[in-house]
Amino acid sequence: MRRLFTGALIGLALAGPVRAAPQTHTVNIEGMAFRPAHLVVRAGDTIVWRNQDIVPHAVSAAGIASGEITSGKEWRYRAVKAGDFTYICPYHPTMKASFSVKPESAK
Repeated sequence: MRRLFTGALIGLALAGPVRAAPQTHTVNIEGMAFRPAHLVVRAGDTIVWRNQDIVPHAVSAAGIASGEITSGKEWRYRAVKAGDFTYICPYHPTMKASFSVKPESAK
């Protein structure tokens, strides 16, 4: 039994680092603002924007466009490309926020 257990541990060590399961992060849209204003996620994670205002909003950045998110609705985006992204609500351009996507293997 001990030899089997030791072999399993060696097999795990040789397999490389264990990657964390993808996570879901929430940005609340309320009071004409994105909260939090900055978010750090890993590649593979999902970001959910939830509109808690009474007016429609949207998320717009280079290569990212949610379309209209009406009151009480949400929009999901799976982060795949590492980098820093600044976004706005095109209906209310003073609403700005950002998120950073770290590579899947980053700590």
